[in-house]
Amino acid sequence: MEELIYSFTFQILLFISFAISGAFLFTFSWWTYKKEKLLPSISEINNAREEFEEKKFEIEKLNLKINEYNKIKAHKTELEIQKNNLETKINELIERTVEFENKSMELSKISYELDKLQTELPILRKEKDECQKLISQSAFLQEDLKQKSESMRKLESELELTQSKFNTLKIDYQNHKDKTEFLEKNISALKEENSSSEKKQAILNVENENLLQQIERLKTELEDLGDKFIQYSEKVSQLEGRLPELQKTESQFIQSIDSKKSLLDEIEKNLKKIEDDFNDKNRIIKDFKGELNLLKNEKSSAEREIEILKNSKDDLKKSIDQLTKQLEVLSQDTNQLEAKPEKILADFSSPVLNTNWALRQAVNEEDALDQVKSALKHSNLKFEERQIHAFHTALKSNMTSPLCILAGISGVGKSILPRKYAEAMGIHFLNLPVQPRWDSPQDLIGFYNYLEKRYKATELIRALAQMDPLNASTWNGLIPGFEKQNISNQMLLVLIDEMNIARVEYYFSEFLSRLEMRRETTSNNVESRKAAELILELGPSLKDKAPRIFVGSNVMFVGTMNEDESTLTLSDKVLDRSCLLKFTPPEKFSNQILNSHSESSSSSALPKSVWESWTRKNPQDKKTINECLNGVQKAMEQLGKPFGHRVRNAIYDYVANYPKIDNGEKYALADQFEMRLIPKLRGLETRQEGFESLKDIIEHKLEDENLYKSFEQALDRDYFVWKR
Repeated sequence: MEELIYSFTFQILLFISFAISGAFLFTFSWWTYKKEKLLPSISEINNAREEFEEKKFEIEKLNLKINEYNKIKAHKTELEIQKNNLETKINELIERTVEFENKSMELSKISYELDKLQTELPILRKEKDECQKLISQSAFLQEDLKQKSESMRKLESELELTQSKFNTLKIDYQNHKDKTEFLEKNISALKEENSSSEKKQAILNVENENLLQQIERLKTELEDLGDKFIQYSEKVSQLEGRLPELQKTESQFIQSIDSKKSLLDEIEKNLKKIEDDFNDKNRIIKDFKGELNLLKNEKSSAEREIEILKNSKDDLKKSIDQLTKQLEVLSQDTNQLEAKPEKILADFSSPVLNTNWALRQAVNEEDALDQVKSALKHSNLKFEERQIHAFHTALKSNMTSPLCILAGISGVGKSILPRKYAEAMGIHFLNLPVQPRWDSPQDLIGFYNYLEKRYKATELIRALAQMDPLNASTWNGLIPGFEKQNISNQMLLVLIDEMNIARVEYYFSEFLSRLEMRRETTSNNVESRKAAELILELGPSLKDKAPRIFVGSNVMFVGTMNEDESTLTLSDKVLDRSCLLKFTPPEKFSNQILNSHSESSSSSALPKSVWESWTRKNPQDKKTINECLNGVQKAMEQLGKPFGHRVRNAIYDYVANYPKIDNGEKYALADQFEMRLIPKLRGLETRQEGFESLKDIIEHKLEDENLYKSFEQALDRDYFVWKR
């Protein structure tokens, strides 16, 4: 039994071992089969893994290239900015060098005039001495003439006395002659009668002898008197002959003395004028010499800086060329990685201006202005009515004068007036505070960031996109649903606050040129308006699809300008295209406190069509305005500061759009005189003839008493300085 059990157990164990061996053999054969079948898949996996590693390495390499490309592009952008800054500095230095040379030429001209005056001065002094000698000689000759005239009068009196004596003697002689004849007759009568008395005859003989002697004596005296009469007659005739000559000589001397006196007065005036000019020129030369020394130092330092900048510019050019080549290589690899339009223009997806404002009903201009005045009054803000009218008119004439500038010291209401005006009118308002570092249009409208692959849009460019009446379809193609943001049927007022804290020509000049070109465009003509449109740089992917922005008449620009040591002056280019309003400090301070919560703010938007209905193209009394402008142009030409058609058209536009009030056109002309012409006169010598003509026009044509007084005060100085 036990053997049977052992045998059965052995069989069972043997069966189990055979089963295990079979299972092992089956498993081994299956594994071998599977292994042979899976070997190609494993090799494929290994190959795929190796390919994956290669692709991963290539991607990492491409990422490194992309990073290097971005760094190089950013470095190129920085270098281009540095290059532009260097070129700007070089241009500034060149301008300063030209200015230095101009001042040197002006100084040499003044020195030449001074030398000429110094050479003429001794000659004039010599002429003055000669004139004084002639005057002293004329005084001596006049005295001699007086003495000769006195002698002549004495001779005439003696002649008259002698002539009277001669006439008396002549009468006596005649009497004696008559008496002698009578006696001779008596003697003959006595002889005929043959008087008998010898005594009587002797007496008569004695008397006769006496009478004969007396007759002889009288004859002798008569002959002497005749000789004297002849001599005196000759003297009288001689003196009478010389009398006209002496009178002529006297008149000639008197005329000569008068002419010499007038000549001396004129010479003395000329000498005084020359001495004054000499002193002025000396003073100007001293100032110029001081400025010349400063400019010489600046020139030498500028020349050194130019040399350094030129070397830096050459190095930058080389670096830029190298970077450009690298960028061209890398751009091929990165074009496929450019962002989509939605990402590039992500900043434009949300509106910056309120799109839910309802449109106002039609309102006339006078009522709208009354609302503005009421809002200012409610806020305890005091502005003159004429100041509000001038600001309103400057905004209405924004097609000819794209910029309205409010100038004055800090804290006189330059920034709050546009804000309150926009609130009361129902005009969208955007405030742009200028930063001192602004030096390009990108600071105003934004730029494309090549690292982030998106456009960094400013609030201004986002608002202008909303106000664009012409290019909405382009934006809709790039940003779906953008048409909902468009409010081009409303008005926008942009305030560029403290605009001269940076140099306006750097960041606003190109933008201002675009604004000026818009009045020459036709809104329906795509090619015509291209010159006035802004083109955004949106990277390579949207290079040919970049949207354009047209700034229409529904956008108005106002700039504030502080007049202190921290700010910069404006160029003539900016002033010619602007209306400049001066804000003066208050004469008295009131106890009222500013009320910032105005209840007079409009709850609806002013339609563009209503605003356009307020504008006018031509002034009513165009003939009077032309006469006034012709007189002003003539005076400005005398001062060397004439104006062109742009300024004339801007004045017409301003006068035409001034509110309809009494003497409105005269007020408008006076405003434009102060806004556009007076800034051109600063620094001119006030003794020039043109200033008197301008003064006469202000007094009799414009009839603006305050402007006239301020102009008179400006003329009291040697150089024109406007303060009002």
